[in-house]
Parts: sequence; structure tokens; C-alpha cells
Amino acid sequence: MQADTNRNIISFFKTDLICLLPSSGLKNSYRHRPVNLRKTMAYVPLTVFLFIIRLLCQVPVQAQTMNIRPEIINYTNSQYQAESQNWSITQSEDDLLFFANNQGLLSYDGASWHLYPLPENQIVRSVASDGKGRIYAGGFGVFGYYQKKDFGGYQFHNLSQLVRDSMFGAEEIWKIIPENNFVLFQSFSRIHLLHGGTVKTLVAPGTILYTYPVRDQFYVQVLGKGLFRINESEKLEPVSNKPQLCHGRITMMLPYGTRELLIGTEKDGLLRFDPLSGQITAFPTAIDQELKLAEINNGVKLADNLYAIGTIGQGVFFMDAQGQLLAGVNKKTGLQNNTILGMYPDKEGNVWLAMDKGIAQLILKSNVAYYKDQEGTIGTVYAVAIYRHTLYVGSNHGLYQAPYNQMAHFELTDLKEVPGITGQVWDLKIIDSTLFCGNNTGTYRINQTGIEKISSLSGGWDLEPLIDPKTGKIKKLLQGTYNGIAVYEKNKAGWKFSHLLKGTKNMAVSRVRIASDGRIWAMHAYKGIYLLSADSGYQQVQNMVQLPLKNPGPTTLGWCLFRTGDQVRLSGRTGIYKWDNASNQLVRDKELEAYLEPYDNPRAIFTDEVGARAVTSPSPKKTAYWVLDKDKQLHYKNPDGEWTHFALNSHLFNLVTGFENIVSINPLASLLTGEDGFVILHKTERTLPVNLPSPSFRQISLIKEGKDISLPGSFVQSDGTLRLPYRSNNLKISYSLAAYDQPAAYSYRLLGSPEDRWSAYSFPGEKELNNLSSGNYKFQVKSNLSDKIATLEIQVLNPWYFSIVARILYLLLLLILILVLWRIHQHRLKLQRQTMTLKMREALQLQREKNANQLLVLEQQKLKGEVLHKSEDLAKLAMELIKKKKALKRFKEELDQMKTQHNSVSDTLPIDSRLQKLSKSLNKYIQDEESDWQLFDNGFSKVHEAFFEKLVQSYPDLTSQDLRLAAYLKMNLSTKEIAPLLNISVRGVEIKRYRLRKKLRLGPQDNLSDFMLRI
Repeated sequence: MQADTNRNIISFFKTDLICLLPSSGLKNSYRHRPVNLRKTMAYVPLTVFLFIIRLLCQVPVQAQTMNIRPEIINYTNSQYQAESQNWSITQSEDDLLFFANNQGLLSYDGASWHLYPLPENQIVRSVASDGKGRIYAGGFGVFGYYQKKDFGGYQFHNLSQLVRDSMFGAEEIWKIIPENNFVLFQSFSRIHLLHGGTVKTLVAPGTILYTYPVRDQFYVQVLGKGLFRINESEKLEPVSNKPQLCHGRITMMLPYGTRELLIGTEKDGLLRFDPLSGQITAFPTAIDQELKLAEINNGVKLADNLYAIGTIGQGVFFMDAQGQLLAGVNKKTGLQNNTILGMYPDKEGNVWLAMDKGIAQLILKSNVAYYKDQEGTIGTVYAVAIYRHTLYVGSNHGLYQAPYNQMAHFELTDLKEVPGITGQVWDLKIIDSTLFCGNNTGTYRINQTGIEKISSLSGGWDLEPLIDPKTGKIKKLLQGTYNGIAVYEKNKAGWKFSHLLKGTKNMAVSRVRIASDGRIWAMHAYKGIYLLSADSGYQQVQNMVQLPLKNPGPTTLGWCLFRTGDQVRLSGRTGIYKWDNASNQLVRDKELEAYLEPYDNPRAIFTDEVGARAVTSPSPKKTAYWVLDKDKQLHYKNPDGEWTHFALNSHLFNLVTGFENIVSINPLASLLTGEDGFVILHKTERTLPVNLPSPSFRQISLIKEGKDISLPGSFVQSDGTLRLPYRSNNLKISYSLAAYDQPAAYSYRLLGSPEDRWSAYSFPGEKELNNLSSGNYKFQVKSNLSDKIATLEIQVLNPWYFSIVARILYLLLLLILILVLWRIHQHRLKLQRQTMTLKMREALQLQREKNANQLLVLEQQKLKGEVLHKSEDLAKLAMELIKKKKALKRFKEELDQMKTQHNSVSDTLPIDSRLQKLSKSLNKYIQDEESDWQLFDNGFSKVHEAFFEKLVQSYPDLTSQDLRLAAYLKMNLSTKEIAPLLNISVRGVEIKRYRLRKKLRLGPQDNLSDFMLRI
């Protein structure tokens, strides 16, 4: 508090003093230029007064001491895949770190490294971020800036063509300083000021080492000439030419106090310089000789009372403003190399080193202090205890001890091996004012009288006191060993091994916890967890129940037994459990899970036990808990319900899975064991960032034929949305959160797809999205260090066969198809109609033919009848002809007889009578002529059915004789043939023909016979 007050007072007087002095500077942004002595003297009384106040305020500061313990994280060239040598460091506005490497520009986001070479693969000597998206870089004959492409890494923009100086091609850019109005690029002989698209070159009067920005001023040492600065006219003006500033090589220049400069020289140590008065004095420190031998190469001011100085031969020295050494970091303490070429304090207050060999991170601000066994002497630590001002550490190499007052002054090298206890040490417990050590070969008791072996039972894994609930005193001690549960009893000489609990022989019990009702929770190293009930004397087991754990596997590494008050709980990745006496089964402890949310599925839980063990059962909300989550990150919840998170950096520290152990040192700190030592957890310090941003999408590439291809800029829209053609629907997305003091794990989901649920947290910041269907997606990612979500919108366009043009074409094709189908349908209907018509016609034809056949049959039958009838008529005619023939024959005979008799005398009858008789016979046949005609008419009508009907209808005045003549004409008979038939002469027939023509109204040219034939 006093130090903060002093700093505020000094800051106040610093501001007032600067305001009272005449101001000058580059473009009105710089102060402290040499002033007129007469004018300056006017301010001397005030200056002296303020100086005295400043000295008074510095007294408490000088008395104040600081304690820092930098933790070292090394990064080798095999990790970042570039050259070993690195020159400078910078950090961008989105917290990415960039390193000037011999092979190019290196970027690091806390998880992955990327290399971006210069155009001609030059060495990058200097880098600097302008905080606006540009990373300026310089090398041999080149400078420019890297700028982030759309999800595609960084691209270099060369600005060398802006330089008009002929010497530029033979220079190297060793320093870059971005300012609001310009960017400064410095070589050993030139200073180039970049203003937008122009470069102004300042030629130094000699060799320049480096340019130093201090309090809005730019100081430049010109070897042999002294100290210069850039004035507001952008020219080099001298500041001081004192010998120390002319001949000593200045390699560091930092603000000191209110107006002074702390100058570091290559071989002459540290100097203090007042630009106002020009006074320069040596700055004595406790490490003057070391600094001179080590050769100061650079430095940074980390706080008002903290400086870090990088050297060529001895790594980094941390000192306060009074020159007291606070810490040293070098190859002996863990650095890869002692040559520090560049230093940079990041936004979290930690320091990064660019070294001749590799890169290092020095963690200064953390609530975790690492005590790592660099040389492997101690080994893997399983147990620790602080007993009688001595720190005991049990490891796989044995038991070690060191005097202990407070951890701030403790070093791991202080530990010395305890004679007599070697090999694996599993357990260190302070019970009944005695320290017990469980060893691979037995169990030891350590107290003020010395060390005593109290059991030869191998494998003392876990020792627990059995407390009488009535008196609160310890009745017995129970211990899990390789061969079962050992029982210890106390006599006058102290605690001794008594017996092995019967029923547990040959059980490898790695953990033991005893509930208030006396039941024993025993964790078998391989088979699971058991709940035991023993008799009152704890001689033998009366009941043993194996708890129904889900998927315990070959070991019980996924489960943890812990105590809350006087109750025992079991935690695992599926939740927190307790034993329910009512139902006699294992049930979830919903109350404790809710209290420890969101870490209710832990790897392990530890109760923070400070002081004596509580006998009565307190509320879970009044107990402090350590929770180790599934990502091996540690969280502490104090009795007030406040969480403190601890970043266990995997580069520095690894836990021993299944054997994690936390021991309380005091109410403010606890100790956690690990593979290569242990860490101190400061429970009240919350130095982790509390406003971490969401992860950033660092790089997005397309995947084609198993290879990564850069994402074309045309795929990225102005709002950051990815618009991808369907053929480019395979992506690899790299994302990270720039967190350097702990590894970040990531969870993702893809909205708009089946993967729309958050995935489990995983460490690789990379996800492949394969075969995305057309549509809109939102890829979201978050880290386990922050609830903030980064969202990337992705639109996958339809394939060409689903485009608008294709859809219109499909519509046209569909319409054409419908039309074709309609035509085909119509054609089919037409064919069907034609087929049906044809079939109907065929059926009709068949029916007609059938009818015709039937008619033919009927006609035949009719004809047969007619033939039969005509046959009868012919038979009648034949009979009539026969009769007439016979009659004629008889008439002939009669005539012949009459002739004969006429010639003879004997004729008795007279000829007249005989002729009369013959005449009568002829009349009879003549009378039959009408019937013959009737017979002829019937036959003619059957042959020419409609002939008479037509004639009668057309010529109703025709007589029967006319019709008979017409019938004979129809039969194509000649006049001569007709005459006998009508029994008239030929002349009579012609007369009848003439009369018939008149009735038929035929002209002279008409032939009667032809007319009859046509009817």
C-alpha cells in the first residue's frame, strides 16, 4: 500500500514538473529539449523543491524489497520449425506473438507456430506491431509489413521501393518503432521515417547502434559523437557528447524515475542520465561486475520498481530501481542459451526472450509457483509435508528434507536426502503430532526423537486416523498397503503396527477413507472400490460390498475418494456419489454437485484442510475444495463460495495421474505434487486474465485430394462470411486463443448440420468440415478459458445442377417433358382409339361376316327352298311339257290316223267330229297357257325382284301385257323370239314395242332393250 502511494505521489510530481518545463518535440508530441540556461534558472527553486519531495518519497521505495520467481518455458527450433537464432519480438492487437527469425517471421498463438519468409528469404532482424493490423519487419535491404489475409495467414507488403537512398540495398534494418505519425526503420547509418506512402531518410553523422523511444522522445547514440535525438523537424539534434555517451556502446535505454534515463552499456555497466540537466552518473548495483562481464544487450522496464536486463553471456537479470538483484535466469536455471538478443513484455506482464538459440517465456505473473527438478535428482513427487519447520518431500527416489521458513526463500536444490529411507515414498501424513512416512519397504515414524520404522509391511500407500465420534480422539490408524489394510495402535512408545485386518489379505489398497459411522472406504488399485464394515476392535471384516462403478476398467484411476467434514464422498467423471444408508446403495450427491458446478464431473476433488480435522460434520458450503477438472486444470472454491482458477502449464508441470496430492501449507497457499517436482498454489491471488476474448479463426484452407489449399479471397465476403462453391465444400479451420500461461482446449459445433451440439473439449485448435451440403451454416468455437464464442458463417452454394439457371432449365425441361408426355399420352390414346376402332371394325366385320355367313346360310337355305320350289316348278313344267308332248304326239297320231282313215273307206267317224274333238283337246292346253305364264312370272320375279316394282312405281299405267313384253325384253329376247311367246306376229310385237316406248316416254335415240336391261 505504501509503495502504491509513493508511486502515485511521484507520478503526480512527474506530471506537474513536465508541464512546467518548456516543451518541444517531434510534431508537438515530444518534451525535454535543451533549454536556455537563463530561462531554466527560473525553475530551479521549484525543481529543487520537487527533487527533495521526490527523494523523500523514494525512501520507502528503497526500503521495499520484491520477490519474483520467473518460470521458464523454452521453445526449441524443433517446436517452431525454423532457425534457432531469433532477434526481436512484438505482439499484435489480437495478442499474437511475432518473432524475427533467421528464416523469416514466426507467429505463435499459444498453440501453433507459423513461418512467413521474406521475399528473398532474408533474415528478419526486427519486427514491430503498430496495433492496427500491420506487423512491420525488416532485414537486409528490405523492409515492409505483414498483414493478415482473410483466414489465410499473413502476407508481406514490400515498402523498400519507397526508399530513394542509394545505400539502402547494403543496409540491414535493426530497429522498427511504429508511432502515430510515422514508422521508424533504423539501420546502422540511416533512419528512415515512413509517412504514408513516402519515406524520409535521416543520415547519421556516424555509426548508429539502436534507437530508443523514451517518454515520447527518440534517442540515438552515434558512436564517437554522443547522444542525439530526433526533433520536431525530423532532424537529428545533439543531446550530450559526454565521454560515457560517446565511447561506451549503449545497448539499453529505459525511463528511470520521473525524468531520468537508465542507460545500459555493453561493458561499462549501468548509467543514470538526466536529459534536462545533462548530468550523467554511474548507477551502482549489487551485480555491477556480473553486468560488465555479461555485456548488457537489451532491457525492459516491467514496473515502477522492476527492470529486466538481457545480456550476451549471463541470460537475464531482474533488479529493482535501487539496483538490488531480485532474480537471475540463465542456462543453469533452465534457459537454452545465455545470449539474449531481444526482450519483450507481453500484455499479461510476462517476458519473452529472443535468444541466440531458441525462444523462452518467463512467467512473472501467476498464482502458481513451480519448483521443478531440472536435473532429475528428486524424481517424481508423490507426497509432501511441513513438519517442525522442515519441508519433507517423498518421491520415487526416497525421502528428502530441507529447512523451511517460507516458500519465497526456498529452492528445490535445498532438499537433502533423508538417510535410511530410500525407494518409493507414497505417503507423508502428520497425525497426532507425528510425521508418518509410507514407503515401498514399510512405514516410518518421524518425530523430534528421530526416525523409527514401525512396520515392515510393504507399500504404505495411505494412512488414515480412526476417530472416536464421542471423544474426538484418535483410536487407531488404518493404512492401505500392497497386502491389505494394516491396523496401528498406540502404546507408551508411540504408534506401532498391530495386525492386518482379516478379510483384506492380499488386497492392494491404494486409498483409505473412514466415515463417521466407522465404515471403511477402500480403493483397490486394480479391481474397484469397496465399502467395509469391521467389528468393534477392527480385527476382521464383517461385511464387504463392492461398489457398482460403471466401467471401472483395469484400474481405478478415474475415481477419487475424498472427505467432506466427517463424511466420505466418491467422485468420478460421471459425478459425485455418496452412500445412502436408507436404500443401502450408492447415490448421486446432488447438493455437492450443484455447489461445485460447473466442475461436477471432476478427475479428483481434495478438501482443503488447514489446522485440526473437524469432528462434527460441517455444511459442504463451509468447506474449501480443490477440484481437478477433466482437462487437468485446477480450481479452488473457498468457504465463501468464490472460485480461483489455476493455470497448470503443461510445458512446466505434469501431474501423476491417479496420485495427485494437495497439501495445505497455510491459509494462503497449498502445495501440489507432480512428475518433476511440485508447485505452490497461491489461493488468494487471481492473476489469470478474467476477460479473455473468444478464440480467433487464424487460418482457413480448402482440402482437395488430401492437400491443404489456400482459401481464395473471392470466397470471403465483406462481412466475413465464407461463400463457397459446392465443389469446394471441404474445409480445414484453424482457431486459437492467444493464451500463453496455460494451454487452451476448444469445443465446437456446426449449426445447420447434425453436429449442432458442443463437442468435448480438445487441445488441437483445428477442425475439418468435409462434404458440406449446400446451405447456410454457423461454425462456433469456444475455449475452456472463456465462455465467449467465436462464430464463422459459412454458405455453401448449390451445385451447378441446382443453380437458378439450372432450375429454370429444369423447369423448361419439365414443361417439355410434360408436353412430350402429354403428346405421347394423346398419341397412345389415339392409338388406343384406333386400335379399339380397328378392333370394333374387325369385330363388326366379323359380326358382318358372321351375319353375312348367316345370311348366306339363310340365302342358301332360301335358295335351296327356291331350287326345291323351282325344281317342283320345273317338274311341273316338265310334266306339262311331257303332257303336251304326249298330247302333240297323240294329236300327230290322231292326225296321222285321220289321214290314213281318210284315205280308206272304212273310216267310221266323220273327220269333222274327229277334228272337233281334237280342237277341244287343244283348247284345254291353250287354257293352261295362263298358268304357264304365272309360273314364268314367279320365276322371273325371284330373279329380278325389283324389276316389276320399279316399272309399276315409275310407270303406273303399264298393263300386264306391257309388263310381259318388258320381262321378255329384260331377258334380252328378240322380236322374233317374243312373237311366239305372246302368240302374235312379229308385226304385233313391234306394235307392242312401239306402244311400250310411248308409255315409257323414250326418245327415238333410246333403245328399249337397253333401257330394260338398265332397270
